[in-house]
Amino acid sequence: MKVNSMASTFSALSVYCLLACVQLSYSVNDFSYSYSYSYEFTAAPSAAKKAAKSAAPSAAPSAAPSSMFCPYEDILGQTFYAPALGRCFKIEAFPGGKVEMDTTKKANCSQNFKANKVAGEFSSQIGNEFFYVPGSQGMGGNGLITFIRDKSASEVTIDVIGFNKKTKKYNFQLSLPSCKGPRICPPVTIIGQKYVGSTNKHCIQVDISNTGSIALDLRNSACLKPNFNYNVSNFVEFNGFTAKYEGKYDGTVIVKEDSALQGDSVDINLKGKIFDIEISVPSCSE
Repeated sequence: MKVNSMASTFSALSVYCLLACVQLSYSVNDFSYSYSYSYEFTAAPSAAKKAAKSAAPSAAPSAAPSSMFCPYEDILGQTFYAPALGRCFKIEAFPGGKVEMDTTKKANCSQNFKANKVAGEFSSQIGNEFFYVPGSQGMGGNGLITFIRDKSASEVTIDVIGFNKKTKKYNFQLSLPSCKGPRICPPVTIIGQKYVGSTNKHCIQVDISNTGSIALDLRNSACLKPNFNYNVSNFVEFNGFTAKYEGKYDGTVIVKEDSALQGDSVDINLKGKIFDIEISVPSCSE
């Protein structure tokens, strides 16, 4: 269940005018995001053109294209697996994400993927273009990745537009059966929310806010009227799309959107005093 939900809605209006660009930016806990996108406009039609439009068309309209570029808001937060260049790639399309490779596999990339090389780290995103740069330790290279929806596609595929083995530069275009899919929720959609779930032994509450914390009800695994009186970790900051916590236990929290779900679920991986919490929700903004 969710408490104190925060929604974020974007809309675009197409009109006839001149070419214009729009920049959207926001900041969450000192982590700034900036996305640019553009709409193409044309001059308003003249009277002569209006008259010509009233005439019956000389030919039937062409069929809708089988492929189209995916809106960035559908792609942002998703992770993709696909083979290319004789290896498997894992592509994370969000701040803090990476392009990683499993050079031991050539197919079935999402199954038991084990990264052994880094191709790049997320740098920026402008419209449909996602840019990657060498990692903090100089691993990988500069890359450009775009995403299209292909009605004929049954799985994710990578079209290698360009690749330079020496400079490690790459240009990939991913073809997707659908632009939308399970994704990590952007911070702006989840900041201020609380999530409650059962660990089979305890009831847990994850508060994602500046003063948030992770707390337990140690005697109520069913989460019936819980009393969260045992604090285990406090919110520190966002690292990309991942929330970081420190305290008696240290760890990270990500919130994933999956429209196929009927309700929220909380999955916890605990090793010693280090935890990874993955919260799955039907919608990021509800």
